[in-house]
Amino acid sequence: MFCCGQATEVALKGYLVLKAVDESTFSRNPGHDLVKAWQLAVRHGAPISSTPPQWCTLINVQHSAPYDSRYPRSNLLMGLPDATLTLDGIDSLINAIEVEMTR
Repeated sequence: MFCCGQATEVALKGYLVLKAVDESTFSRNPGHDLVKAWQLAVRHGAPISSTPPQWCTLINVQHSAPYDSRYPRSNLLMGLPDATLTLDGIDSLINAIEVEMTR
């Protein structure tokens, strides 16, 4: 889950850098919040759904504060999105951003 969160965050923030959004703008907001990063990328024209998919929302719960995918707490149950949908979704996100990078 950690790697999926990191891949999603890097793809979205990479798109924002591509669109000349100053890194200081998104280092605190959205920070590590994948849903906010998704919405910010959409506002800057990312060719992705305007609503973050369920896999992104589920990963976000563990990827953002208190960062359970990095620092798991004891006796914590984490809901995991379907692995195939998640990996396909991340692949689609990266492919959509790749198209923008090659324009």
